[in-house]
Amino acid sequence: MASSKTHTGSISKEQSALLCQLCENEPKFKWKCLQCSLVMCQRCRDNVHPKFKSAESHQIIDLKDVGKLNYEEEIDFSQFKCVEHSGQPCCLFCEGCNVMVCPSCVDGIHKKHELVEIKVEIQRKGVSVWNRIKLNELALKELKENERKLREIYSTEKDNYDKSGDKIVEQEKHILHILQNHTKTLKDELNEKWIDIDHSVSEEINKVIESGTKLDTQNKTLLEILHNNNPVEIFDCRESNAKIRPTVLSFNTMPVFVPNKLHENDLKSGSLKQLQSIPKQSTLISTLNTKFQLLNYLL
Repeated sequence: MASSKTHTGSISKEQSALLCQLCENEPKFKWKCLQCSLVMCQRCRDNVHPKFKSAESHQIIDLKDVGKLNYEEEIDFSQFKCVEHSGQPCCLFCEGCNVMVCPSCVDGIHKKHELVEIKVEIQRKGVSVWNRIKLNELALKELKENERKLREIYSTEKDNYDKSGDKIVEQEKHILHILQNHTKTLKDELNEKWIDIDHSVSEEINKVIESGTKLDTQNKTLLEILHNNNPVEIFDCRESNAKIRPTVLSFNTMPVFVPNKLHENDLKSGSLKQLQSIPKQSTLISTLNTKFQLLNYLL
C-alpha cells in the first residue's frame, strides 16, 4: 500500500500557554514581581520568591492588574519629548490626535482638544496588551482542539486505508493470478484517494501548527513588553487588525473495499465504495481586533 506521512510537528504546550518563569513548568501563572520583572505561578509566589534577597520589599501584583498601576511615581515623564517642539517634555495626551503634547501644544493647536494625563493613556495601553494576550490564549486553545480533531480524522482514515488494503490483498490471493490486473487497478485507485486525503489533512494540520506558532511568538513578544514595564514600548504598540484563517475539518473519507460474491466466470475482485463523508464543519476561531501593528505577519 502507499506509504503514509508521519506528523512530528504539533502545537506544543509552550505554544498553547506560556510558563512560570521560576519553575518553568506551570502554565497557570498569574503573578508578577515588579522588582524582579518575573511572572510566576501561585506555588512559586508562595514558596520560591520569598527566598529571594529583600523579597519582603518587593511588590507582587496580579497580572490582570498590569496596566492599572499608578505610574505617577514610577515613570519619568520627561522621557516623552514633543515631536513638534524639540526638547520640550510632553505633559498630556491628546485623545483626538492620538499624540503626546507639550505645554506649547496645549496652548496652540490642541487647545480645545480632549486631553488626558499621560499615565492614563499608558494604563489603557497596558490593559490593551493584557487583553490581547488573553485573546491569543483563547485562540491557541481552539487551534489545539482543531489539531486534535484533524489528527482523529487522519487516524481513522489511515485505519480504513490499511483495512481496505488488507481485504484487497486477501481477495487477490483468493482468485489467484487471473485477477492481478484488476487488483492493481483497485489498489492504484485506493492509493490515489489516500494520497488526496493524506495531502489535504496533512496540509491543514501544518497550517494549524503554523498559526499556533505565530500566535505563540506574538504572545511572547507582547508579554515581554509587559515584563519590561517600559511605558515607551507599551505606548508604541499601534492599532492593527488580524484574522486567523478558519480551520477546515471536512474531507472525503477513504472508500471501503466491498468484495464481490465470486462465480467461476467472475474475474473482478470487488470495488471501492465511498461511504458518507465527514460532516462539513469549518471552525472560525475568532476575529481578533487589536491595537498592535506587530500582528500583521499573521496574514
